[in-house]
Amino acid sequence: MKKLTLVFMLLAVLLIMSGCACKHEETELVNAAKATCTDDGYTGDVVCLKCRETVTEGETIAAAGHVEGEPKKPIDPFCNVEGYTGDVYCTVCDELLIKGETIPMTAHTPGELMFAKEPGCEAAGYTGDIHCTGCGVRLETGAEIPALGHKKGEVTGAKETSCSDMGYTGDVYCTVCEKLVEQGEYIMMLPHTLGEPAGVVEATCLQAGFTGDRTCTVCAAVIKGEVIDRLSHPYENGICPDCGWRESGLYVMGERMYTWQELADGGLVQLNKEGNKLMKAKELTGDLVIDESIEIIAGSAMRGCGLSGIWVPVTCTVLESGFAAESKSLTEVVIYARTEELPASAFDRCTALTKVVLPDTITKIGNMAFISCKALEEFTVPAGVTELPLKAFMNCYALRRVVLPEGLVEIGSEVFKACEALEEINLPAGLQVIGSYAFEGCRALSIDALPDGLTELGASVFVKSGTDALVLPASVVKIGRMSSDKSLRSVDLSGTGITEIPNDMFNGCAALEEVILPEKMVSFNCGSFSGCASLQKLVLPERLMTIKGNSFSACKSLTCIVWPITLTDGTVLSTLPNLTEIYYRGTEEQWNTTVSKDRFPNAAITFGYTGE
Repeated sequence: MKKLTLVFMLLAVLLIMSGCACKHEETELVNAAKATCTDDGYTGDVVCLKCRETVTEGETIAAAGHVEGEPKKPIDPFCNVEGYTGDVYCTVCDELLIKGETIPMTAHTPGELMFAKEPGCEAAGYTGDIHCTGCGVRLETGAEIPALGHKKGEVTGAKETSCSDMGYTGDVYCTVCEKLVEQGEYIMMLPHTLGEPAGVVEATCLQAGFTGDRTCTVCAAVIKGEVIDRLSHPYENGICPDCGWRESGLYVMGERMYTWQELADGGLVQLNKEGNKLMKAKELTGDLVIDESIEIIAGSAMRGCGLSGIWVPVTCTVLESGFAAESKSLTEVVIYARTEELPASAFDRCTALTKVVLPDTITKIGNMAFISCKALEEFTVPAGVTELPLKAFMNCYALRRVVLPEGLVEIGSEVFKACEALEEINLPAGLQVIGSYAFEGCRALSIDALPDGLTELGASVFVKSGTDALVLPASVVKIGRMSSDKSLRSVDLSGTGITEIPNDMFNGCAALEEVILPEKMVSFNCGSFSGCASLQKLVLPERLMTIKGNSFSACKSLTCIVWPITLTDGTVLSTLPNLTEIYYRGTEEQWNTTVSKDRFPNAAITFGYTGE
């Protein structure tokens, strides 16, 4: 029994021992260490995690040793700094392996000469410094070179003094640096040597005087004169013996009935607040001598008044338009005013006006200034007037004589229209323009010649006038129509610069007998001669190439034509019913090459014509 029990126990122990033996399936590495430059390393032991039994023992790893790197922070030696070989460290553990050594400084290297400067006239020079090219330290210090001083040149800009300008001693400049060394001084001007005064005007009761300008005989400088105040009128019995001016007021039958003050106080003349402008004087009769306190005459002041005479003082500077228009009783106007303009319609329809005295200061006459002044017989246009404007003397039926100034440039449109009695007028050499209808209806006027400088002749300038023959000067380049001028007999345009004429140029000129067309014209319309029943001779331009239009049949009296070489087709001229003479400027051979050679069987042809 005991033996059986023992056997069972032994078996149990064996069973237990056989079931608990470790297979080391789970392990870990312990005690591992890396080798360093100076210490050995260890690969480590493998230990079972369950039984902690060392499964495998590790091995020793030998120390690696130091690895020398490049020298750190080496310094090259310089002329002012010591050098250094640099420290050597292990590239693995950064341990200092070799301590560096000091390298002695190098010697200075002298450079080029610096800051050297040549001496000037005023500035010192310098020999220059020498510096080390490496560290820049100055090795040698230069020395100053004294300034050289200026070298004076010749005197320049010197000028003699005169009576017109100050003199000058002149400046001296250095010939080296050109700097001003000595500045000159001004010399006072000499007094002028004055000649006799020119333009002297003696002061009168009508105008201020002038002492005159004096010119230096040496330098020609002009010393301006001074104005002298206008003198007072030395009245004798109310009339100035020097200029004829009368004391202001209203005169009836030659006697002064009212002074100017009385007229103003009684309201017979109305003034502006300042008292220098005449506003109204319409209810008066007689002769009004306007006071010298008046500077302006209003446009309606005397329009339609009953005055027979008006005297305008020298003090008046402004005459407004129509200031005396429609004054049917006005016969005399005396203007002393130093004004430059006679305004428009100043004496419009002053039908009794016979005498007008204007100042020599007038340079402009306004439109219709004397229109319908039916009693005016003579008129002298002031010397300063350059233009006669629109209808200035229209319907002045009694106007017989007109004197125009030499400086007149233009006669405007209808200026002398219907001046039936006009028989004497001078056309000055400087006249350039005569406007349309300027002398229409001037039945007594016959103009023999137009001035050579004339450039423009307006339409129907001499229609219904006594001028029946016109020869235009070479200066004319523009012309208006002459239609319906039944008194015109001949027109010569040959030498002018005209290149074309209006299509109705001579339409209705029933008395026209001969026309010489402009040489520069190359074409015209046959309608220009419509109604010219008396036309006998027509001289065509030497350059004419074309005649426009359909027929010349209305020119029944035209028998003679001067024909240019340039006109090769004059078929329209074959409509002339009575053409009997052709004066051809070319040869017979040239005529035979034209379109017109067989169109004029009833006309005698003269070849090689050289006249007009």
